[in-house]
Amino acid sequence: MAFSGQPPPQKFNMSRYCLAPNDERPADKTALIVVNDLDTLEAAETWSFGELEDAVLRIAVGLKAHGLERGDRLLIRLGNTSDNALLFYGAIAGGFVPIPAASTLSGREVAFFCEDCAVRAIALDASLPADDLPDTVQVLKDEEIAALKQFSERADYADTNAEDPAFIVFTSGTGSDPKGVLHAHRSAWGRRPMYQDW
Repeated sequence: MAFSGQPPPQKFNMSRYCLAPNDERPADKTALIVVNDLDTLEAAETWSFGELEDAVLRIAVGLKAHGLERGDRLLIRLGNTSDNALLFYGAIAGGFVPIPAASTLSGREVAFFCEDCAVRAIALDASLPADDLPDTVQVLKDEEIAALKQFSERADYADTNAEDPAFIVFTSGTGSDPKGVLHAHRSAWGRRPMYQDW
């Protein structure tokens, strides 16, 4: 079924659309809760929309300071932590293209993703090996990721169009090699009809 609603604005940044505080989601409203223990559901971290936006925009300028340019691919290979979400939205905010990837991938699979998408940098959990990566890929480990969140400057959201690349996800590859699926910034807008059922 095709989307028949109002089209997105021509200038559209997915991170701004999802995170920027506004009248419906004030800066102090809870946006993200990270739970470490599923039995107790005790919150390990709680982030407001204002805090998320601040961290995301610092990450965006920090990635640029690490040499990434608009459209560059950032492979994110982290555990289920807030850093995973922050880097995903920070990359999109800066006009970069994140590729979320499971921490359980083999070295061969990671190398394939890097080659297939011309990955420029990888955010890598420190517990994972980096020796299978191409020499052209910059590795950001825990220390660099922590520094990105505390970067001294904040970027503004990149001036992206609705049709510009926002992120890539890979298929499971059950029939052959995994395929990278490129999603535009407008993909968040296209999910609006689902909100009432969520």
